Amino acid sequence: MTDSVFLKISPQFVDTMDEQFEGHRLHSIQQALLHYDEIPEFTVITAPTGTGKSFAFPLPIIQHKRSGSHFSKRRCIIVSPTNALIDDMEKEYAKIFPDLRVSKLNRKKLDELNAKGHERWNAIIQIITDNVVVLTNPDLLNFAMFGGYYRHKGQKEISEIFARIDYFVFDEYHLYDEEQIANIISWIAVKKALLAKPVKFIFASATPEKELLEVLNTQGFEPAEIIEFISDKATPSSRKIHGQIEVTFLKGSTPRQYLISNAETVKQWIKDGERILIVFDRMTELRMARPEIEKKFHDVVIAEVSGYYTKSEFKEEPGNASLILGTNKIEVGVNLDVSICLMQTGKHFANFVQRFGRIARQGKDGKAIIFLDDKIKEIEKVFTGIETLSYYDFIEQCRNIELLSDRKFYSEKIPQYLGAYYFIIAKNIKDYATQRLFRENINLDGQTGFTLGLMRKIDKGVRRLEYINSASGRKFDFDCENWAKWWEIFTDTFKYFRTSMPDILVRDLTCNKDTQLTRYSLEWILQNREIVGEEHINGERCLVVSGFSEGKQELQYYVESLPVYKLNEGNLYLQQKEKYSLKEAFEKRLVEIARMYKGQSQFVLAARQLIGEVEKLKPVVTHKRLFVSDVRCYSNIL
Repeated sequence: MTDSVFLKISPQFVDTMDEQFEGHRLHSIQQALLHYDEIPEFTVITAPTGTGKSFAFPLPIIQHKRSGSHFSKRRCIIVSPTNALIDDMEKEYAKIFPDLRVSKLNRKKLDELNAKGHERWNAIIQIITDNVVVLTNPDLLNFAMFGGYYRHKGQKEISEIFARIDYFVFDEYHLYDEEQIANIISWIAVKKALLAKPVKFIFASATPEKELLEVLNTQGFEPAEIIEFISDKATPSSRKIHGQIEVTFLKGSTPRQYLISNAETVKQWIKDGERILIVFDRMTELRMARPEIEKKFHDVVIAEVSGYYTKSEFKEEPGNASLILGTNKIEVGVNLDVSICLMQTGKHFANFVQRFGRIARQGKDGKAIIFLDDKIKEIEKVFTGIETLSYYDFIEQCRNIELLSDRKFYSEKIPQYLGAYYFIIAKNIKDYATQRLFRENINLDGQTGFTLGLMRKIDKGVRRLEYINSASGRKFDFDCENWAKWWEIFTDTFKYFRTSMPDILVRDLTCNKDTQLTRYSLEWILQNREIVGEEHINGERCLVVSGFSEGKQELQYYVESLPVYKLNEGNLYLQQKEKYSLKEAFEKRLVEIARMYKGQSQFVLAARQLIGEVEKLKPVVTHKRLFVSDVRCYSNIL
């Protein structure tokens, strides 16, 4: 049996319409958005990489300006999953739409404006007001919608965002899980409940998620679908978006091994003007490989796109590099202008498709070398004897042999998350009339209504404990303080769009001197790096690392959102193995708390009843419910 399979993918073309914009014929998705008034309230766009999605997003604003309407602005918010893509889009729009007022809206931007406290919320509204295209991430919007930014009663409510925006674009939505899609649906519910003003919502991706259409339909949104098809046949009206791609599947090798053993070939590619992307599945593999790659290619400009240096002052510009080292961070949107890719496949099939889309863009030819742990037999069986095939046939064959599994999307979970989100949103609306209007106009059928009702019961139960305590001569102050604090921390976890873990300042001795200092996940550092020292920089703890841990490290997490805060502090220590069975870990801690309440006093009975209600929260207990303030490991520290 062979260890490699070779084939070619035909050039890819996208058809263009008769309609033009500034001398360029438009693709179908671009034409659809230029005629913004004709698209419905909800639209799902599927457009392969290179077909001009990003270019299409501001076209409704261009159309509005050209229509001669001077009485009002048309504004949009483009929600991107990564700050790197936001930066890329800002640069692109500055070139192709120089007359549009475009601004980023993220934590860095707010910090630059020195907006603190309640002024941070004012700054968000002002940025939206002053610009017609706002580029932001879902984390900031979610934090705003769920009351993360301090607001007093005199300030604008969260509905003000929708009052100033005409349409939202959720780019690369396929990256979001069920809970995050529920986040977005809850934002839409805010608009529908509080504002009659028409606002449109556009979901766009190169990788379709059919379940999203089902979810939107279930919510009564009736989305339209626009699909941009590509072809391997050129026509007089088509545009080449990818050149021919030579594909080699390799078994039993890694990107690092290939680079080192084929260094002369790689150097010749670089000498010929090629730019090369190397994609690793795991950060550990990249970190271990980089020093050896730098030594072997000492005269080559190397850059990294992985997230390892995101929070450091050191920045590498991939645009200047001939070798770009990356992880899954490179999968979304950013055009790295590379012609050759050495790639591991990724965890899910969508990862594979997104990585493959990074190469041979803008009509250029390219090469893809794909490293496999297994499946080479299946690859050989379906592709032997085929010299060239189309992109769609290639992708379909890889899917058919289950090269990788599709990520499971459990749409049935969404209603229970919505109930929790609606509770948090209502609780953080300051104006009572607005709060009542929101509650009266949201859909509370089934699990959504049950979860909202459950969280309201728990909220009342925590306050009832305080009432009984006051009437009992304050004998239970310690209990009440901890119940209130736990509920505050637990409900605060819904403000965060992604799982939150603490970072740590790191001095990495395997890096060059000017790139040693960075900030990265404490969990990852403890799990994977050998810690050789500890220092303090400007009063902040900094771990010194060199080399990599051997064997599996057992971690322990200090999780303040586990019940019931410090009522039993031992409950807050979560062992690593418990992370894989969180619902059971949650229930176990409630059992421990229940043992503390013996007797038949009014307070004890109320506490037991409250514990019973809290146990019903298990369906929404996920990794996003973990507020981790510290992580410890006992085997690799000094």
